[in-house]
Amino acid sequence: MIVHMRWSLFILWFLHHGDFSWAERFTVVGPSPSIVSYVGEDVILLASLSPALDAEGFEVRWFTTNIFSPVLLYADYRIINLIDSRRALFQEKLKSGNVSLIVQSVRVSDEGVYTCLVASGPLEEDVKITLNVEVLVQKLVICLALGLVEQLFGAENNRELQNCCKD
Repeated sequence: MIVHMRWSLFILWFLHHGDFSWAERFTVVGPSPSIVSYVGEDVILLASLSPALDAEGFEVRWFTTNIFSPVLLYADYRIINLIDSRRALFQEKLKSGNVSLIVQSVRVSDEGVYTCLVASGPLEEDVKITLNVEVLVQKLVICLALGLVEQLFGAENNRELQNCCKD
């Protein structure tokens, strides 16, 4: 009886202090593999966990071409790597499994394939979403006109031109 009690206590201690994960299996899903946005708009690259697990303790890595150079990295309950302040997560929605990426004031250079990689212990899942960026013809005409004005009149500090035609 004493031997069984010692083994039971050892097993309980090991389960409590062991370095392994009881993480539930999940997948990362996105409703659309491709999204179209226009220059200057805000866009959300939708991604969520299925089933809808609390992702606050997970690592969420959004990247384009290089996994080691993420556009956004969330780990240890905070965003620890953010290359561009125009990108964010809905941190308050991580509890419900929402790991979507927000891209504000979309630029032509934002176009590409984005990967959302979510890791919990030894489990890793990802989803790829293509962001296609289009320029509205009306905005392009305005930018070209402002560029012509700058060439004719030397408007070096023209904020409208700088904001309108970054890319």
